[in-house]
Amino acid sequence: MSVLWLWAGLQIFAAPSGRSVLADLQNLDRELVAAEENLLTVEGRRAEIQKELLRIDTDLAATRVRKAEAFAAFQRRVRALARMPAGARLVLLGGSRSLADYLEASRVLRWVAAHDRKLQTRYLAEAEKLSRLEEEITTRQKTQEELVQQARAERDAVAKHRQERLELLQSIAADRDLRELAAKERGTARRQLTNMIEKMAPKGDPAERFAANEGRLPWPAAGPVDVAFGQRVERAYGTVTSHNGLDIRAKAGSPVQAVAAGRVVFADWLEGYGQLVIVDHGEHYHSLVAHLGRIDVAVGDQVSAGTVLGTVGDTGSMRGTVLYFEIRDHGTPVDPAAWLRP
Repeated sequence: MSVLWLWAGLQIFAAPSGRSVLADLQNLDRELVAAEENLLTVEGRRAEIQKELLRIDTDLAATRVRKAEAFAAFQRRVRALARMPAGARLVLLGGSRSLADYLEASRVLRWVAAHDRKLQTRYLAEAEKLSRLEEEITTRQKTQEELVQQARAERDAVAKHRQERLELLQSIAADRDLRELAAKERGTARRQLTNMIEKMAPKGDPAERFAANEGRLPWPAAGPVDVAFGQRVERAYGTVTSHNGLDIRAKAGSPVQAVAAGRVVFADWLEGYGQLVIVDHGEHYHSLVAHLGRIDVAVGDQVSAGTVLGTVGDTGSMRGTVLYFEIRDHGTPVDPAAWLRP
């Protein structure tokens, strides 16, 4: 089932003024997630450059030692030649008493000449390598400085988006009209999610019957239940709403796992839920995790219990970092606590 089809007809309620609180929140969340991903990319590149610099530094130190050793050997040879009488080599050849002596003397002189060339070649090679390494380290250091500046800019962008998000949530809490609009939009979002799941054909693996796992499923993330399933009073809005799942107060960035085998049928943004993943487990059962900081699966992926779906985040959440978890039977929310391991 394509993501485009799932989104067909999904329009969040907007006030006559055209403003949508959930749309505003989702836009800020998208910008924030993009900024955080950019920062991670830059920091990762900085770490790679730092490793390269350490490698080059080590190679540079070794090359300097080898160059100094080659130069010292070359100097010793030059001094030895300087101390040799000018006609020594001619005397060595001319003093030969036989052809065999002459050939041996010639062989020795050729070996000496080859040895001298080898010393010179070694020295020049180490000097050239040293020059290349010095140029390379200068280039890497320049790149590192640019990445430092870029990382600062990305951190500023993240801080800016977080501040804008906080100001939006504060304005909702302080403004009665915005609170009512947000509550109405959240109700609309819940209905739209229900309609979307009801339209999904069950395509999970029938070999693993989800219905047999009541009370045995692993938790999607580690953390206490902050809000349980059922009726609850939303203090921020003064309204009574039905909470169709569990709010699990998990650590930001911690992994979120599939609770059972199935197929990913939705992995995208949905207003009111932020980054959302829905898994079809067959027999008309679905589980969903929302407010993710990152999605690690795609529509069509086959998953098993324990497969990482993404990370805990706060996208779409008005209550900070929290994992929202639902289980639905034929599109109807059921209490997830009854299905999870005690």
